[in-house]
Amino acid sequence: MEDRDFMKIVKYAQVMLEIKTIELRIKIPNIKILDVTDYLFNILLKNKKIKDVNDLAYYIYNIKINKLIEYINVNTIIASDSNLEKDIEALLK
Repeated sequence: MEDRDFMKIVKYAQVMLEIKTIELRIKIPNIKILDVTDYLFNILLKNKKIKDVNDLAYYIYNIKINKLIEYINVNTIIASDSNLEKDIEALLK
């Protein structure tokens, strides 16, 4: 794949991700394009090769909102400092 073709795919990907994010904002008003992009690369495209724009469009437009919400929730839990022991101690006080 030439650099020029790669750059076209990147531009198409950006536009498709923006469109998908706008679509998802109907259900999740505070979702960001970064959330959708992270989900796409870390879950859907992990260990997969994109051959052309059609492959990319398939993965982007088939993002399921429930799976995306689960991914965001898990990332939020992992990112927080809270752990089970601290939570139990706080409840028992």
